[in-house]
Amino acid sequence: MSNEKLMQSANFKKDYITALAVGLFILTFAGEIFIAFSIPIAINHTALYAELGIRQKLISMFDHVRGYASWGNKYPNNVVAMEKRLIRTDLDFLSSHLREYSRTMPMEDVENVLADLQQYNNIIAKLNVEAPKPFCKSETLDFKNTVSRIEKKLDTPPVSQNIKQQGKK
Repeated sequence: MSNEKLMQSANFKKDYITALAVGLFILTFAGEIFIAFSIPIAINHTALYAELGIRQKLISMFDHVRGYASWGNKYPNNVVAMEKRLIRTDLDFLSSHLREYSRTMPMEDVENVLADLQQYNNIIAKLNVEAPKPFCKSETLDFKNTVSRIEKKLDTPPVSQNIKQQGKK
């Protein structure tokens, strides 16, 4: 083989490898640009999916708590029945609000509602036991004692005497 043929053969290999190196460089550069633009987009999508997940959690937890508020004991205590009715009424109002505004609520409000629903769930769990204790204390009013104290301050005869006197007339 002559020297010229060897040089031409080397030139061919040199051009082929140079083209491959330039092609790989362009491919790597294009990949880096793609990654530089796709990462922020992916982060935005991830944040969007996280927000949608939290909103879905709100709806499912609301459904759970609302159903849980309807379930339970046979209300052996009238105060417990009123407390559960109060919670169900509040959840009904919240339902209409969520139906209208759940998609546009700020995430801070969604998190606050989730915290409130968790508290409702804990309260309902305490009211749904076998022998629930009411959260409210029921007190009876002592009208006789109150009226007698008012009569003493006003220096008037007792109401019972006034009623008896009016009955005699």
